[in-house]
Amino acid sequence: MVRLLGEQETADGHVAAMPDGRRWGPFETEAAARGWESFLGPRCRDLATAREVFEGTVEGEGFSLVSPEAVEFGVHPFEEVYDVLLQDDNGMVVVDRHSGIRPLLPEAPVLVDSPVAAPRRRRLPAPRPAPREADVHCPDAAFPSDFRGEVVVARDGHDYLVCWRPDQRHRKRLPVLSLHTVEECALRAAKRAAQDHNPGPRRASRRLRDYQRDRLYRWELSFTRDVRRFEDIDEAIEFAQQACADLGVETPEITSGRRTLENHSYFSVLRGVVLQKDMLNSHTLLHELSHYLLSQKPWRAAEPAHGPRFAGVLAGMLSRFAGADIEEALSKAEEMGLDVDREAAAILSSGRPGPKM
Repeated sequence: MVRLLGEQETADGHVAAMPDGRRWGPFETEAAARGWESFLGPRCRDLATAREVFEGTVEGEGFSLVSPEAVEFGVHPFEEVYDVLLQDDNGMVVVDRHSGIRPLLPEAPVLVDSPVAAPRRRRLPAPRPAPREADVHCPDAAFPSDFRGEVVVARDGHDYLVCWRPDQRHRKRLPVLSLHTVEECALRAAKRAAQDHNPGPRRASRRLRDYQRDRLYRWELSFTRDVRRFEDIDEAIEFAQQACADLGVETPEITSGRRTLENHSYFSVLRGVVLQKDMLNSHTLLHELSHYLLSQKPWRAAEPAHGPRFAGVLAGMLSRFAGADIEEALSKAEEMGLDVDREAAAILSSGRPGPKM
């Protein structure tokens, strides 16, 4: 974007020197700079900066934006400004045009009809740097990227953050592309970033591909008649204590997560089993206890999180503690193409205490 250059400023590119002594630029080509001088030289005193218009130090009967590209190619270069918003977009001047609002750099050129100098009525604030990363749970808008992932807009207090995320599951530590204080400007920036922002190639993951996770979820949902719903987290803890005592293992920590919990319920070695408030039921708890069991030495396996060993353990747990028929469970798994460790399923469903930890 062309802007007014300071006296000591050196710019990469070509500069247009105007009769009033001001310099505008930088331009990509010498022809563009000379075209600016030729076309706008006679009206150089009608040129003001977006900052001057916003702060009110230059008033006029009308305002227009100037397109450097149109000047270079000799076509009509002016676009009428309907209004200048008194709310800035994080240090940028916001103007309303027939094609929508647009933020301008403070030193961007604006052509003023019948310009008159006036006292300053307001001051344009300095822009604030955007944070490097942000957590985004419920974005206000999302735009598919032309490269991969998506660009989202999220409210952060009085600000709007434009972030990139690889997919809808990622909600934490998303890279922030820009910070805005006007929602329409944030949406405009997000749409542009969806076309222009290239996050680079996907990093290779060392984790084993969890190839049958979705298939296992569908299989697990077929056991609806055996689901027991808990009144509260205390009832879920009591159920887990009884199951773990029967298995001969120590009960992990069982806690209730936020309603907006990322990734729903989960098990981690650090936090134990965390249940999302809307998922207080026996099947969810047994699913996470199966992950817990596989974190113990006798059950560990070098396979994906929802691989054959996990499927076998979960089948046995559903049979042992939720009343599922183990033969029916294994038959359904075979029909759905789910790989199941039948030995693990037999051990867990047998009713015998689990191996000593």
